[in-house]
Amino acid sequence: MKNRLLITLSDVKGSRQLGLSKSSIFKSLLLFIFVLSLLIIYPVWLNWLNTDLHTNNQALLERQQQLVEQTEALEQRHQLLSGELAQESADLALNQQQLGLLFKQVNYQGGDVLADSERFRHLSNQIAFRQMVLQILPNGKPVEYDRVTSSYGNRVHPFKKTRYLHRGIDVDSNIGTPVVATANGVVTSLQNTPGGFGRLIKISHGMGFITYYGHLKTMEVKVNQIVSKGELIGYSGNSGRSTGPHLHYGIRFGERSLDPANFILWTLNNFDQQLEKMKEIPWESLMASMQKLMAITPQPLSPRIATSMENSILTAACTSTVGCQATSSAPAQSPSANQETLRAK
Repeated sequence: MKNRLLITLSDVKGSRQLGLSKSSIFKSLLLFIFVLSLLIIYPVWLNWLNTDLHTNNQALLERQQQLVEQTEALEQRHQLLSGELAQESADLALNQQQLGLLFKQVNYQGGDVLADSERFRHLSNQIAFRQMVLQILPNGKPVEYDRVTSSYGNRVHPFKKTRYLHRGIDVDSNIGTPVVATANGVVTSLQNTPGGFGRLIKISHGMGFITYYGHLKTMEVKVNQIVSKGELIGYSGNSGRSTGPHLHYGIRFGERSLDPANFILWTLNNFDQQLEKMKEIPWESLMASMQKLMAITPQPLSPRIATSMENSILTAACTSTVGCQATSSAPAQSPSANQETLRAK
């Protein structure tokens, strides 16, 4: 009985006794403590687990964002490198084209290139000169077009129905198509004549060449503005007296109108062939003048002229400044001489 606990329960029906051993009580107490511990620890463990999962998820999201940014940076780098590669490819193609021209002109079949180095240098200079010519004189398309609607020469006027000389060409172009300068030059005139070419740009180029761009929608340049070959000057339209959207393109040399078709086809590859087709221009003297201009380089002043200019500048300065110092090239004056000079002034 010492190891048992008796519990007596009394009611109207009588008394009952329950006997519990101490070991059973102890086990029940341990079970109660264990269950109570689970009820307390389990929510805490779940909260910790949820916090850990949230932290890991946040870290994954940040890592994902970093990967997205790195991917965008790589794509931008890829686009940049693709652009640079395209430019390098274009430059390489141009160099190969020029090299092909050199090989063709020297009839190079392989072997010792250095033996012909002087000839190659001369031909390289010729190509550089021709590239300069194609920057200064009109060549190439002023606008992208599919066909020529009216050529240069005599034709029937679309409104007056009489024959006259059409001093240019008309090319089909949708309204708003970019129009570019066909050579370096300066804008000398902007006109708007409803009964004529409508909005018209006139550009003066080197060596007496002038180009005209008529029936424009808008003019994007100003008078006296310097433009480069390929630079946007306006947009094609249907202004003035016109039968439909197109660009009128004209070229003059001095006071003489020229057929622009030969100039549009003029490139580095057919340089000489196109010159032969444009016999109305004194190409020999014109090219000789341009070669002289290309050969001009600034020459340094001779020591005598430089000294003379320096002395003139110093003399002018001394007339307005009292007590100016003598130059190192002139002998130094004594103090008494300086005083005499001051008294004279």
